[in-house]
Amino acid sequence: MARRPRDARLETRSARRTLAAQSVPHWKHVHPGLAIGYYKGRAESPGAWYLRRARQPGEAGTARWKVSKLGIADDFADADGVAVLSYGQAVTAGMGRTLRAGDAKPRTVAARAVAEDTYTVKECIDDYRAALKARKGEMHKVYTFAKHVLPAFGTRPVIGLETQELQIWHDRLARKLKPGTAKRVWTDFRSALNQAFANQKVPTDAAWRRVKVSRNADVARFSSLTAKQAQRFLNSCDAEFQPIARAALLTGARWGELCALQVQDFNPEAGTVHFVDKTKSGADKQVPLTAEGAAWFKRWAAGKKGSERIFTHADGREWKQSHQIRRTRAAAMRAKLDPAPTFHDLRRTYGSLLAQKGVPLKYIAQALGHTDTRMAEKHYAHLQKSNEVAKAIRRNLPRFGKVKTNVVSL
Repeated sequence: MARRPRDARLETRSARRTLAAQSVPHWKHVHPGLAIGYYKGRAESPGAWYLRRARQPGEAGTARWKVSKLGIADDFADADGVAVLSYGQAVTAGMGRTLRAGDAKPRTVAARAVAEDTYTVKECIDDYRAALKARKGEMHKVYTFAKHVLPAFGTRPVIGLETQELQIWHDRLARKLKPGTAKRVWTDFRSALNQAFANQKVPTDAAWRRVKVSRNADVARFSSLTAKQAQRFLNSCDAEFQPIARAALLTGARWGELCALQVQDFNPEAGTVHFVDKTKSGADKQVPLTAEGAAWFKRWAAGKKGSERIFTHADGREWKQSHQIRRTRAAAMRAKLDPAPTFHDLRRTYGSLLAQKGVPLKYIAQALGHTDTRMAEKHYAHLQKSNEVAKAIRRNLPRFGKVKTNVVSL
């Protein structure tokens, strides 16, 4: 957004009191063909803000300029952004962002422009979080915004964000965090901004649409366990944590999905688990279980009502968002796994082990709840022995014979 034009004569009440009374407004040009005017009223009454713009070709009338009233000046009453406007609000209303030739209600348009000018990044994020909650999406973005976005932009009007400052912020974040993590933070922030634009809270999305993400951001950060490592990990889990950790390896589900899982979501006859509106995308998914998996879920669902949670603490308390972090770390340390896996790596392990057995990526993506196969291809395609690229290379690359060497492997 262009810098707001300054005018010491009009910006404050005290400065406007010193202006001479005259039959025409005191004008301030704010844009080519556009000016904001302050008309000084009688001593006991407030002044008023006017907009003067060049008449458009074909527009009714013969005068060069078209003048319309924006609202009353805040000479005595505090500005409310609708009927009573400060200098800044009057400039915002008349800067050409929303006023168009033929507008019949300039005051209504001015109020809309003022609302756009005062809509902050914090309000934008609050609206986005409310929309996520309404469709039961991921709520971990609360931490993402609080840690990286709000300290930098929280009080700023969304309409005042500029491409250059967003780019500098993103690049600095990419140096501080892993490029992929920085990209995810930016993706979440941009989604909130795009929602604001879609809901007509701001007039344009040009500032963030032009931000470029580092090429290195597309390098996948991926960690999974082998089958033996997964067994060591489970054997190292404490008795209270092991049931839900094993369930993660049996279903590929996220921590939040498993915590919310109810007994009625498990179908022992079909051998499936139904995740209802608890997935990242907000869509249902049916996950088939192996015989081992069905027996495991049947064991922990036994004796519970349909609306009760399958996996809880030993005393019946529900698992919460961060309860898995320390327990996962402790189990990894006891199992001597380096690097130590996160709980989400159990989900990746599920996908990896299936891919290594040649399960089609389409099926893996469906079980994991992905809307298409792009993520599965990105993370698991290289693990498949049936991968066409791998098959072609292994079939056609010639052998080079044994190499003579004195080095003996131990």
